[in-house]
Amino acid sequence: VGVRVLLAAALILAILAGVIWLSNRGADAPTAVAQQGPQIRSLAVLPMRNLSGDPEQDYLVDGMTEALITDLSRIAELQVTSRSRAMRYRGSDKPLSEIAEELNVDAIIEGSVAREGERVAVTAQLIDAANETNLWAERYEREIASILTLQGEVARAIAGEIQVTLTPQEEALLTSSRQVNPEAYEAYLKGMAQFYELTPAGFEAAGHYFEQALKKDPDFAEAHGGMALVWGGLQQMGLAPVAEATPKAKEAAEKALEIDDAVAEAHYALAVIRTWSDWDWEGAEIAFRRAIELKPNWADVRAYYAHFLMIIGRTEEAIEQMEQAVEVDPYNALVQVLNGVVLENTGRCEEALDFYRSTLEAAPNNPLAQGGIVRAYYCLEMYEETYAAAVANWTARGRPEAVAALENGYTEGGFEGAMSALADWRLEETATDTEPCGTAEFELAWAGRTEEALDCLELLFEAHHPHMPYIGVNAIYTVRSLRNEPRLQELLRRMNLPAASPPPSSD
Repeated sequence: VGVRVLLAAALILAILAGVIWLSNRGADAPTAVAQQGPQIRSLAVLPMRNLSGDPEQDYLVDGMTEALITDLSRIAELQVTSRSRAMRYRGSDKPLSEIAEELNVDAIIEGSVAREGERVAVTAQLIDAANETNLWAERYEREIASILTLQGEVARAIAGEIQVTLTPQEEALLTSSRQVNPEAYEAYLKGMAQFYELTPAGFEAAGHYFEQALKKDPDFAEAHGGMALVWGGLQQMGLAPVAEATPKAKEAAEKALEIDDAVAEAHYALAVIRTWSDWDWEGAEIAFRRAIELKPNWADVRAYYAHFLMIIGRTEEAIEQMEQAVEVDPYNALVQVLNGVVLENTGRCEEALDFYRSTLEAAPNNPLAQGGIVRAYYCLEMYEETYAAAVANWTARGRPEAVAALENGYTEGGFEGAMSALADWRLEETATDTEPCGTAEFELAWAGRTEEALDCLELLFEAHHPHMPYIGVNAIYTVRSLRNEPRLQELLRRMNLPAASPPPSSD
């Protein structure tokens, strides 16, 4: 019996020792977690289906899709495909596994939206991309006035299902108790759809819808943010003078943020104003970073942030942000053009040319891409091609008088003669209060009319024209004849920008 007791005691001690060892090991080693399913750290939200039977409700359905993408992209542990990439699969009959492979994601979210009166029903399901199995599904029904709350609720449910831990900041961003006026919300969604057209007519229509929204609900923060974007867009396109557009954009953005500091559009609008109107570099960076924090996969914001970084001389960061923008939204024509601008102003002119050409394939006669091709050829010192591209540019714009000026000038004086004649036409025909000297500074410089080009820049400086922040980087490659001019360097000093310098390769 004594032996059995000793053996039993030894066994108990061994078990206890093992338990203690395992307990101590657990304090230093990761604890194994039983997997409920495949680990998901990247996903795409496909365009939701409109089950209302009313095409007029498409804007609401697209708005819900975009809101879910935005909310999920705020979670740092997740990679979420951008809206424009996902929207390419609207109505696609491709297998989900193939879509997931093309988008390089672990999972797909599909869903539908149905509106009946003042109520909206949303279904969402999470699908494993590898084998197309349904991992989770839920149906929500709410008053449309509570749609902001509903959007965050769906995102939080998905995050919980895939075992993503939300930070307190992320939790706060995904929690909204604000009610919205249904008619104001509808008008806001229509306004954003028009704004994304990025055309004069689109800006006008967007402004009309945002005004409608604010009449229904003067405290609708997102609609104030939309108005800020519209005024910023009108200024950037030279359709409204800085003296009118800047105060109105600021007022709208600040009103939006007074109501709700989490309106990304308002921070973005302020960043644009501070960069291209106020030349407030410190304030602009704060606004850009906040907008990106709130809407990380909004490629337009990252692209313009890249331009800001390029303007203030932080070239490597600019390239990094631009690459992220292209990766997030590779089919966005505006992002392609903005990338071309960064490339041409960092000396990668052949790559810039490729991006401008690819933009024209997707969006023929895009004026930004046409103008970019002209500058890229000049950057490459291919002057005959620069002239031909300028003719194509003004032909696409429907300005035969500009084409005639180019052709006559070329006949009389070659490339410089063509640029000089085009500059004269712009000085006479297109100079306005919003476009001093017809913004002909490039053509004047290319024609060798240096003092007149500098006179033009000084007029643009006085008008706080959005061209001005670029003059330092332009002088490296695309208006290089102005680089060493004291008047240019003085303008840069007054704008608190880095001095124009030679290309790095020339050191």
